[in-house]
Formats: sequence, structure tokens, C-alpha cells
Amino acid sequence: MPTAQTIGVSAATNVTPVSLELGGKSPLLVVDDADLDLAVDIAVGQFDNSGQVCLAAVRILVQEGVAAEFRERFLAKAATVVQGDSADEATGIGPLVNRTHFDQVDGFVTRAKADEASRRELNEGREISLVPGLHRIRAEKLEELDYDTVIVLDSHWFATVEPILTSQPLRSGLFTAEELLRGMFRIPDEWRGDPELADAIAAETDGADTWITPIDDPYLPLYYPSVNLWSYLGKGLDKQWISISVCQSGETDDSLRVGRAIAAASTRVDRKVIIVATGSMSYTCHKLKDVGKHESSDPSHLISPKARDMDHERLGWFFEGRHDRVLETMPEFLSVRPEGVFAPYLMMAAALGENDFSATGVQYGDYENAIGTSQVHVWFDRPEGGRVAPRPTTTSA
Repeated sequence: MPTAQTIGVSAATNVTPVSLELGGKSPLLVVDDADLDLAVDIAVGQFDNSGQVCLAAVRILVQEGVAAEFRERFLAKAATVVQGDSADEATGIGPLVNRTHFDQVDGFVTRAKADEASRRELNEGREISLVPGLHRIRAEKLEELDYDTVIVLDSHWFATVEPILTSQPLRSGLFTAEELLRGMFRIPDEWRGDPELADAIAAETDGADTWITPIDDPYLPLYYPSVNLWSYLGKGLDKQWISISVCQSGETDDSLRVGRAIAAASTRVDRKVIIVATGSMSYTCHKLKDVGKHESSDPSHLISPKARDMDHERLGWFFEGRHDRVLETMPEFLSVRPEGVFAPYLMMAAALGENDFSATGVQYGDYENAIGTSQVHVWFDRPEGGRVAPRPTTTSA
């Protein structure tokens, strides 16, 4: 509307005829006392022009009291809509505008049909808590907190010579995960980056033993933790996102230096950030021939009792705010091969004070198996009084 008002004022000044397209993406709301026949007609009407209309309601929000009846009526009426050649008068849904748009919409439909069913099939009829946990984190944290930028420390993005971070002003595309084809294909992503913060993080390591390279190339590939987390936590919130890789030639002290750089840069450019450290704790998958026997999320399927015990020990320290113990025992923990050598956690911990980091963790969802590896969400609130002052980035850990 502000844009339309500006155009209208300019047009009036010059007495220029103007027609403004003000269609939006408002939801269709169906409350308990609604006329359901009318509501269903409007809902099915969203298929007009195959949904390629600015007035199409991309969300249908139905009050719980009439949800079951509305769904039944909607599905029955939608089943009568004829798909086919748009030149045929009997056709209700014609083609999409191009192949790219078709692939994107097909991805939406396929995921909507398969996601929960696939998860339950693999998990002995139960829902895996990983996804509901993300929904809770979004609702309770990402939608409520005051912040500028989300920094994703991506455990599946392995640079070799130095850590890489994204510095594009805008990131967009479609993503298919080669390792999660059953659940992640043609995932659309589009978010604003934060080039100023990215460049500031890199500048903090100038002349240091560990350096970071920002890349603004629009063709720079990303990996599924970044895209997947944005889909669950960032889509629709219009926040800035940047992603930082793991460096596979780096060691614990290198990851800590990256975290210190994040802290110093965030302070220098006055950014309020949420840091998302991704990846499993213990990380060893079952052999290919045995994967089918261990797809259940029950922790008994983890690769070994030792891995499970060491994970639980560190979870206990998380809940107590004893990040110093986690850092002190890294050599021991590396024996169960934490994902990405635990670099995402190390970067996060260093950004929040390193051995002085004492925020207590809150678990979202269950501690679960993922074909031998572990998965669990733990949230750390901002420490009371703010972030601990960053240490120099040029000193070794």
C-alpha cells in the first residue's frame, strides 16, 4: 500500500491515468459460524487459473469446530474440478505458466503428501519429534524475539582451506538434497543476506592464524541444514540470514577463533543475532546394508552405547550451563566423531563467551536416533546481562 500511495500521488500531480494492482496473499478465514457452502466455494475457487492469480488465498485457516466438516466438503468439491486443456470449456484447472513453476508447485504437493507419512513409516508408526521441535522453536523464539540476523553454522558445508560465509544481499533458488531425496527436493529458498555483517566477521580475522572468506557469488551452493532450517524457522519472517561453513582442515582452536570473530563483528556493526549451530552430536552411521534395520528414532538404534552415553553427558552439561566442561573434554568427545568435528557448537560457544558461556539449555523434542547418529534440539537463551565480552581473535585457544 505505501508503494501504491506514492504512485498515486505522482500520477495525480501529472493528471496521469493509472490502474494499480493491489492484489495480495491474504488468507481465507473460516470461523465456526461461517456459511460452509460459501466458504467451500471460495476455497475451491482458488484453483482458478491454476492458482496463478494475485487474489488466490495461499493459506486457508479454519477454526477447529468446523475443521473436519470443512475439510470433507472441500475435498469432495475439489475432486469435481477437471484438469486438462485450457481451451476445453469443461476444464477447471489448466497448465502452469512454465516448467520451472510446475517443478516448484510439484515439490510443494509431493512434500505435503509424503512428509509425515514417510516419517511415520520409518519410525514404527510414531512421529519423529525433530520437526515438531522446530515448529515450537519458531513459534516460541523466532517469531517472538527481537533480532536482525540469523547465523547458521552449517555442519554439512565442508570448505577445505578456510571457513566460508555467504555475503550475498539476496539468496534464492531451488534445492534438492542428494542425501535426503525422500524428504528434500526442489525446496524453494529466498532470503535477504547481511553482507555488512559477513564482511565484518571476515575482517576480524585479518592477519590471524584462522581466516574467513566471504563470498557473494549468487551461484555459491548451500547445503541442506541452511536451507532446511530457513524453511522451518525463517520463511515468511523477513529476517537476514547468513551461513558459515565448517573447515575440514580446521581444528578446535580454529572453530573457537571463528566464534570470537562472530562476537566481535556483531558488536562492532551493532547486530542482534540468533546463532543456529547445526549437526549431530555423536555421528557414525550404520553400514548401508544395515540402515533399513535402524531407521527408527528410538535411541537404542544409535551406533553404540558409548556414543549415546557421551551425548547424554554433554546434554547434562548443556542443561547445567557447563559449557566449560564441554570445551575441556573435546579430545575425549572426538572419539565418537561428532558431526563436523563439533565445529558449529564450538563456534557458537566461543561467540557467546567460550569458557565463560553459562546459558542453560532447554530441550525441544526428544533425543533420537538417525540411522546411527543422534539428533536433538537444544535452545540457549541470551545470558542475563548480555553476551560476554569477546576474546581477541588472534590468540590460540
